[in-house]
Amino acid sequence: VAVLGTGLDLVYPASNRDLWDRVAAEGLIVSEFAPGTRPEGMNFPHRNRIVSGLSLGVLVVEGAIGSGSLITAELALAQNRDVFALPGPANLKTYQGSHRLIRQGACLVQSGEDILRELQPRLRGLSLPDAPDSLSSEHAAPGIERPEPDDPEHRVMHRLLRGGFPQHIDALTRGTGWPADKVSATLLFMELQGLVKQLPGMYYALAT
Repeated sequence: VAVLGTGLDLVYPASNRDLWDRVAAEGLIVSEFAPGTRPEGMNFPHRNRIVSGLSLGVLVVEGAIGSGSLITAELALAQNRDVFALPGPANLKTYQGSHRLIRQGACLVQSGEDILRELQPRLRGLSLPDAPDSLSSEHAAPGIERPEPDDPEHRVMHRLLRGGFPQHIDALTRGTGWPADKVSATLLFMELQGLVKQLPGMYYALAT
């Protein structure tokens, strides 16, 4: 589901055209704004109350004080939704909002399993797999060729992991050349989508 801060007839930013087309074909695009409404700054905090209202919970991966992410988290709290926050380096302003949310009672998460565990009472029929006890070869992905994800960043991570053996997050950071926070966020989103699984010691593998 994509919730727009513009009219339904506008693609913003224009570079998102391919993503817009995919969501329109396979999902749902929502807007409360009239056709032709331009992307004014005030539209997006207003839009975010719909995003949080449609959700069981809101995850803040990064958020400076006063950022749109924090506005969405505050809206979620007002709507009695769960709020989750991913911690980051204490000296980065982009994580100050996340840390404030954690101090105020947001659920600190390090993996997608943390979120699923919190939401499980409201998700009938969902069962979480037990965490593996070791990093033995039994955790290697079976020798089948899985389709690569559509998202370019997820595709990069998928290619690094498809050798079949778990890799430490530091090795994935070196392999991608990305900042550590981007690697953490990408892995978390992929875990939520069931594409990867986190193993003890911050190792990751493709989900079986």
